[in-house]
Amino acid sequence: MKLSETDALDETIRRLKLKQKEEWVMLKEQAHLTYESLKPINLLKRTLQQVAGSAEIKSNIATTLVALGTAFLSKRAVMGVSHNPYKKILGTLFQFGMAKLISSNTGSIKLQMEKLLLRIFGSKNKVEHEYSHNGHGSRIVNPSQRRSTDANQ
Repeated sequence: MKLSETDALDETIRRLKLKQKEEWVMLKEQAHLTYESLKPINLLKRTLQQVAGSAEIKSNIATTLVALGTAFLSKRAVMGVSHNPYKKILGTLFQFGMAKLISSNTGSIKLQMEKLLLRIFGSKNKVEHEYSHNGHGSRIVNPSQRRSTDANQ
């Protein structure tokens, strides 16, 4: 009986050592994965992937880029290219002011541009667009159709 108990203990010890080796390998693999995921470049990649997937962030980036681009063009149009440091400072302040103004009024600027485009490139079909800005709804109607729409209301 003593021999079989010793054999059983030896077998249990062997299985536990094997399990310990497997768990050690898994622990090392997990440590490596954790190390890789915490590298700054990988953190940056994951953040950019999350940003790329967010429609709201994409919209905000697009709005900001349009505001900055428009402000830059406005600065160039108003100030021109100057080597005078005071004009450069004034131009930069003008550019930041325009960027702030444009980015804070994107909705109304977009609405006015749509109205302008409808007047210029008005189609034969009635065009309606519901637009909500600060809780107010506006309706854009093709100018050529305005009389018939006003008569129906």
